[in-house]
Amino acid sequence: RPKRIVLTSDAVKYFEEVMQLLQSLLRPRFLPMVAPPKPWKPDGTGGGFLEIGQPLVKREDELVVGAALDRSDLRLPCEAVNALQATPFRLNRRIYELFQQVWERREPKELLPLLVPPPMPPYIPKPKDKDRKQAKLHVKRKRERNHVRGLIKAAINNRIRMAERLAVCEDLAQFEQFWFPPQLDWRGREYPVPQGVQPQGDDLQKALLEFAVAKALGERGAEWLAIELASLYGHGMDKAPFRDRIEWVRARREAIIACVERPFDGPRLWLEAEEKWRFQACADDWAKFALYGPETPSRFPLAVDGTCNVLQHCAALGRDAEGALWTNVLPGPQREPRCAGAPGIVESMLKARKTKRAREWLQEGILSRSLVKRATMTTPYGITMWGVRAQLRS
Repeated sequence: RPKRIVLTSDAVKYFEEVMQLLQSLLRPRFLPMVAPPKPWKPDGTGGGFLEIGQPLVKREDELVVGAALDRSDLRLPCEAVNALQATPFRLNRRIYELFQQVWERREPKELLPLLVPPPMPPYIPKPKDKDRKQAKLHVKRKRERNHVRGLIKAAINNRIRMAERLAVCEDLAQFEQFWFPPQLDWRGREYPVPQGVQPQGDDLQKALLEFAVAKALGERGAEWLAIELASLYGHGMDKAPFRDRIEWVRARREAIIACVERPFDGPRLWLEAEEKWRFQACADDWAKFALYGPETPSRFPLAVDGTCNVLQHCAALGRDAEGALWTNVLPGPQREPRCAGAPGIVESMLKARKTKRAREWLQEGILSRSLVKRATMTTPYGITMWGVRAQLRS
């Protein structure tokens, strides 16, 4: 007969204390500031956190980057960083409440990353004889088990990540505004120092934040909000002309309002979106505009992104008409996908090589925009050939 083991009251109390300690350890080292950051001086010193010293530029190679900074005029970069870090944010309490409900329910699953991995497939031993069929099964099962091990690791990391975000939100909920002091990398790209919840995070992190200062939308602002809402829905709408996106949102007025008022039992529009959390946050502001008019205040951060900015600059500087077309430097009614032409270029290169491996690639038909997208985007930013190889394999 199986025995049942239960914890004593002292053991339960001990584990509760340990869990509270673990929850406190989940908070990142650097959190958003509840006072405005110190402005950076023209020489790139003295800014950011009030008490914690930090360099303006992350110096991965002190000799190279440090020497370059000593010869550089940092006045303009410091002005840009000061403007960015002076922007106050606050917690989007509605999205925070939805996040809490989803986390407690563990539903809908579409809104959460993988938390429960599949069971580990049983082990198939390597055959001692030359049984080719059994050997193939062994290799196949080995790959399956390695894949599940990766999913188990991902599920553990996802649980920690979600708990960390809840802990950070709990800290931020008591403040009406907070700030994100940034740093620059050696390329000049800006990143917020605080982690856990920050404006450059994933879909949920961005949705959890809104501007602390509200502004009336106006008719023009409402149009941009509609463009953003359709873009967040995705499924091709993010590539449609602006006018089509606005019409797409207007045609779904009632569904969007119901989606905001009844997020869990209403229309599943936000659960179908590619960027679900930000779609819900944006829909909230647009629904208020639809109900109360253009004077409705909005705090939603609209995203305006370039099309692979490095390639845009190269196309403009080199007067490259074809490159300008693929990176949307040239005006046109339809957005051009930045990687749309890359598969055709790769296909031409493979046909020219006339090797066995090149023929196999062409016959397998694996060339697509999704395959070449990451490599096309990251190559101008300094990725190595080893990095490209890893991206193509993943």
